[in-house]
Amino acid sequence: MTRLIILATSAIVFASCAGPSAGTMTAPKHREAAAAHDEDATEHSAIAESVYIDTRRGTRITHAHLRQSISHAEHAAVHRRAAAKLEQSEIAACSGATHVERDQCPLTAEGAVDAFVGVKNGYALRLATATNLAATQAEVDCHLAHAFAQGVSEEDQAICPLFTPTPVTRSGRKIRMAARVEQTPDGIWLTLTSDDPVQRAEIERRLVALGLWGAEPAAK
Repeated sequence: MTRLIILATSAIVFASCAGPSAGTMTAPKHREAAAAHDEDATEHSAIAESVYIDTRRGTRITHAHLRQSISHAEHAAVHRRAAAKLEQSEIAACSGATHVERDQCPLTAEGAVDAFVGVKNGYALRLATATNLAATQAEVDCHLAHAFAQGVSEEDQAICPLFTPTPVTRSGRKIRMAARVEQTPDGIWLTLTSDDPVQRAEIERRLVALGLWGAEPAAK
């Protein structure tokens, strides 16, 4: 297969706990966390007011709860900003797409993918029904933005190669999977690559689950 002729690179890469992966949170999860932090902030503030005693020990207790209240309020604000950012990314990427269209994995429909080829650090899937490079990249961007913002169904989370979870290192660094659309003389391809061997193995597992692994791979 002659590789890259035209390339459109997704502005969105997998970095996704409950969205497409275990390392990030969806907008609803961020808002739930913000509400929990708000509740804790209010609780600590109330305790600080109720236990105040005009002694050194009482002052220390009061200040400790006030610090906890401030900390929880700050965490709540961080979660609300993260939720808003995810939601705005989805709005920007999915203009004109219905919620039903956003929810559907574009790779699991019968006949959607008719060939695959191994590439450096990943796999390329030929999209049988794709006819326009830019439109296909836009569709991929929308699916990813929606998955990050709102999450995906349990079925798609378990099988869709596009929603392969993102590993997170012990230090908290996310190992991102890149999703890009390429056009070659023999069709339009979705290339999924990752520096993480565990993530690549999971992409492969999903190809097997889709029934593609037993098929003849495309010629390189």
